[in-house]
Amino acid sequence: MESDELRDDVAQSLSTASGKAAYQLGNRLRAPGPQQDLQTARTAFERAAAAGHVKAAYQLGQLLSKPPFLDFRAARDAFQQAADHGHAQSAYLLGQLFEGFLHYQSVILPEEKRVEEDFPAACRAYEIAANGGDADATWCLAFCLERISPVDTPAVTAAYIRAMSLAPERIRRTLRIMFCNPWRTMAGLECFVRAAAKTGHAGPVATELRWLVEVANADSAKDAACLLELLADILAHESSVGDRREPERELGPARPIYEH
Repeated sequence: MESDELRDDVAQSLSTASGKAAYQLGNRLRAPGPQQDLQTARTAFERAAAAGHVKAAYQLGQLLSKPPFLDFRAARDAFQQAADHGHAQSAYLLGQLFEGFLHYQSVILPEEKRVEEDFPAACRAYEIAANGGDADATWCLAFCLERISPVDTPAVTAAYIRAMSLAPERIRRTLRIMFCNPWRTMAGLECFVRAAAKTGHAGPVATELRWLVEVANADSAKDAACLLELLADILAHESSVGDRREPERELGPARPIYEH
């Protein structure tokens, strides 16, 4: 009986709640505990999002992308709404959805709850997130650009330059991950190496490539050796050009890498 009365009270509150109040109510109903009611929390977030509450749209997307809902298409729409208002985390998760990384149970989902892979859409989402200061998104943007055929090497190189400038501590680990990815391309790896040379991170990349030559399988070791040669050629050219090289313009955070 108390549960029914609580639902009646919540329904009455929602009928008159502002966007902010509905958002706060959704947060309370989503939290673990005896008061948790995920379905009503969804309704509250939907009402708040419809009123233009950006954080509510983000929380709605989070709620819908997890059990018990697992409605990725509805989550996509919620994340898109927040991303359109510059919400970086929503844009990042939107990109993950379009790349298929959140579909951990998509095999058993009905068609109307799935989101088809769309790499250009993922790149647009990562661009929004990167412009909002999300360092993960800058790396994801570069990876995702590699998956669009044919590879736009200037765009991929620019994306890696941006990522290395924002989060240089991830360079060596990222290179190892790239060598583990089945969809890696030599064109993408060459872009990575060129970006490392341009951002002053040739040393750590060379160290990692030498390690890969020694421990990786035959194909990967061969690729790593080729990249070492490329890096040496780039550095030799940079040294010969010296002060004659024109100064490069900085990549500002608002400069689009992926044109759409």
